Amino acid sequence: MEKSNKSFHSILAAFIIVLLCSAMIVTGTYALFTDTFSQKTVLKAGTMKIRLLRTKLEYTELNGDGIFERKTDTRQLVYAQPEAGETTSTENVFGLTNETLLIPTSEYKATMRLENKSDVAFNYYLSIEGLGDAAKNHFSDKLTVIVDTDLTNSAAGAAGGETKTTVSVANTAIGDANAPVGQVLIGGVADFTVTIIFERDATNDAQAQEANFNLTVHAVQVVA
Repeated sequence: MEKSNKSFHSILAAFIIVLLCSAMIVTGTYALFTDTFSQKTVLKAGTMKIRLLRTKLEYTELNGDGIFERKTDTRQLVYAQPEAGETTSTENVFGLTNETLLIPTSEYKATMRLENKSDVAFNYYLSIEGLGDAAKNHFSDKLTVIVDTDLTNSAAGAAGGETKTTVSVANTAIGDANAPVGQVLIGGVADFTVTIIFERDATNDAQAQEANFNLTVHAVQVVA
């Protein structure tokens, strides 16, 4: 999965320093007081920093005897905004390499986490861009992608929950800017899972073919 894209929005925080000065003018036997008003405005752009992590990977793998085994990888991989002592991972989020071969019933489920390190709350939604062609590629037509966003911090009335599509579909939106799947406050987190399944009913036509897709996480600043 390619690195997740994010929509960055800046906020402006205005700090106003008011300097009040008084002066006295003496003329004859009375005094008049005048106020001098001076305004200095400092504009500071806020930041939108979102950490994207994989917290767990559950998958099936053939053992030496050709039998499926279920395995779990609990390593925490950081894909955006690494903290001190961390590095940005370049590992495929599903642990796949160019040598990985999928066979019918292969399954990979990645649990992802968004952490809000920004100065503002943000809404998020996802999109899947299938890069396969069902008319030409029997493999992509049998690769099902399931995104479940109904895990933590789902916004009221949001489009969270389970969304199922195939890699052969040109584009699938899971929520949008007006109907996000969740909202994350400052210091908050949101978890979601992405599962890839090579369907059991795949035929021999799918053998030796390739397919890929992009999964994009969109984050948008919450505005009044």
